[in-house]
Amino acid sequence: MSARSATVTKSTHPKHAKRRALLAVFASLPFANAMTAPSRPDFQLVERIARRYRVESSAVERVITLAERHFPTDPVLLLAIVGVESSWRPWAVGSLGEVGLCQVRPDMHGASATELADPGINVRVAARVLRGCLKRSNGDLARGVARYNGRGDAAQEYAVRVLEERNRLIAGEA
Repeated sequence: MSARSATVTKSTHPKHAKRRALLAVFASLPFANAMTAPSRPDFQLVERIARRYRVESSAVERVITLAERHFPTDPVLLLAIVGVESSWRPWAVGSLGEVGLCQVRPDMHGASATELADPGINVRVAARVLRGCLKRSNGDLARGVARYNGRGDAAQEYAVRVLEERNRLIAGEA
């Protein structure tokens, strides 16, 4: 091996200076955080929902992850809607054409029935609709959830059922 290949010389060429500066920026970035595994949903919540609705735990875990991603302010509220609307059955179809876990209406919310059969799309669209309902009701949970369902006495009863289910999930009741 020659003595020349063992020594490292710093080039003063501008192209090399730019490369070193770029590498220094990359070295300062917190890549360790990017490599950590995503957090897993609460095991007890997953098991309670799986037992209550007789659904596979892995499916519940995926829906909880979707709810946390698309409705981070209160994912348990979205999970309660899933329970009341479809009993955690992604293939559920309502009497007015509502589709999927959150019973979203394709004709009203900009996605086809086929698209809404996908739990990821269904939860994302439902979260967007729920955010809009809560905004129109000035953050009032009961009014926002009722608005998600419609209007009138049936919507008020629906809101009561969803909020009771949410409280059950939070309290750890099966």
